[in-house]
Amino acid sequence: LKSVMSSSIADSFQEWDEEFSLDNSSSEEDDGDKITKWVKEEADVLAAQMVSVMPASASKQEDNEEELLAKAKRSICSVLIFHYRSGGAGLKQEEEENGDASSEPKSSSTGSRWDPLLPPLVCAVLSSGMPPAAASVVLANIMPVSVPLMALSASERLLTARSLHSRFYLLACYHFPLLVLHLDRYVPGWHWPKLLETKNVVGKSNVEDDG
Repeated sequence: LKSVMSSSIADSFQEWDEEFSLDNSSSEEDDGDKITKWVKEEADVLAAQMVSVMPASASKQEDNEEELLAKAKRSICSVLIFHYRSGGAGLKQEEEENGDASSEPKSSSTGSRWDPLLPPLVCAVLSSGMPPAAASVVLANIMPVSVPLMALSASERLLTARSLHSRFYLLACYHFPLLVLHLDRYVPGWHWPKLLETKNVVGKSNVEDDG
């Protein structure tokens, strides 16, 4: 952890984080403000999950639940906003049929869409109890190598997920054949990935069985 905290990314984050505030916003609603608004909405949901699994050593004994939630929300927001504003990758854009890029919201620094998988990933890293500065370094290093799905577009992720779920189905057939028979009868297509509709991800509410 000491070597991580002494890296240039951690130094840049700490310098930026000293002036970061959730209350800071400009009068115009530019791309940066839209990113901040989206990040805050995600952090509101994830902060409680983060606090519930964080090790006790990561918080002060005198902190009450409200203070812990506020700190968790700020940590998630600071790491995410720093990632985007320092040129971190977002969701890979897909080309439309006419060759134009999607009109979905984009981050001003990367030109890529806000990634719905990124906030949960940041939450998981921070839930280990590591400082936000270290989390920003970890995020920058694991994105290219340890989470290959993050480099794919939404449709590419779905194809990859379907392949993984097909293999999971075969594994379940081998170990729990009676359970699979039951689920196939009453919940057809139970093993396929589901794609939720959000403002930033275009897709059906679920993925139907190939049948």
